Amino acid sequence: MRGLGDFQRRQMKRGDPRVGEVFSHLRRVLDILEDMVSHPYQPPEPEPATGRTPMQPVLRAVEPQPSAPLLVSIKEARRLVGVSHSRIYELINDGTLETIRLGKRRLIRYSSLQNLAGG
Repeated sequence: MRGLGDFQRRQMKRGDPRVGEVFSHLRRVLDILEDMVSHPYQPPEPEPATGRTPMQPVLRAVEPQPSAPLLVSIKEARRLVGVSHSRIYELINDGTLETIRLGKRRLIRYSSLQNLAGG
């Protein structure tokens, strides 16, 4: 291996302070890996037999849904209807969706979303 020249020595004296941070992260990674090796993963215990076949669905009580909101945000309307951001604004500008402003927020009437969906 070749020796270090003057340029390399000057570079080492002006080291990047982030190098220490990198090594501290590496130390944490090694600690986690050591912990994983010394304490291997234990899968959870299987549930006791319930007397039903594995393919039968588990029936749960359905919680009653709260009443529909009066107003929804544009983001929530996009999620409910499944259309893009620009399409929501097109529907607002066409007058298909009724909106109101509360402060700086624009909210869409839930009833107009239901009318849009035909329900």
